[in-house]
Amino acid sequence: MEAKLKVLVYEFVSAGGLGELPADEAGRAAHERLLAQGSSMRDALVHELAALPGVSVHAAIRAGADASVLPACPSLPCTPCESPAAFLARQAPAFDRVWVIAPETGGVLESLHDAVGAGRWVGSEVSAIRVAASKSATRAVLSHHGIAVPWGWDAASPSAPPPDVAERWVVKPDDGAGSEFTQVIGDFGAARASARQRRLHGQPVTLEGWIEGRPMSLSVLYRHPGGAELLSINDQ
Repeated sequence: MEAKLKVLVYEFVSAGGLGELPADEAGRAAHERLLAQGSSMRDALVHELAALPGVSVHAAIRAGADASVLPACPSLPCTPCESPAAFLARQAPAFDRVWVIAPETGGVLESLHDAVGAGRWVGSEVSAIRVAASKSATRAVLSHHGIAVPWGWDAASPSAPPPDVAERWVVKPDDGAGSEFTQVIGDFGAARASARQRRLHGQPVTLEGWIEGRPMSLSVLYRHPGGAELLSINDQ
């Protein structure tokens, strides 16, 4: 009988990557919301992989979590004294593939890629992870390949955008793909002043023209070589 492919699923939040629960009520509520989202992503992936006849799947869970929430597969508890990268570096050699779900922010996903190693990693190459970790870098790469992107300002850009670019402006952290600490401002001068103030405080920031529309995303399977396949178009 042919051996099954052993796959470890590691979802950053549900594996305890955020650390201890915050003491304040607002922080705890935000933590719980992220935990619910992370657990949902982990469970969906685990159940899909467990249904494949040639795959043996394990999942990482945070220390003290109820392992019965994952009846489809064995679980590996992550101890609080071990960092996510250390956990994956220790566990990865026992698996054929490691599938990580984690934020690009702060270089987290890149560091976990390095801990696992390219040979076992399921997902984007490290060069793509680095691009996705910066909104301005992502905008530049898309534009280079002829994909329409919002007009963006940075310190090397002209002091003001061309006429009729946008009626509103969005100022947001350049790091990662999230939307925390985001401002939508009606006046370009005020938006630029906000971006400059953030930079003075050492915060990587990007300023773009606001695009009104329906928030959506794409799920795409990339093959190298072989191009890309669109899997789904999603509402955000």
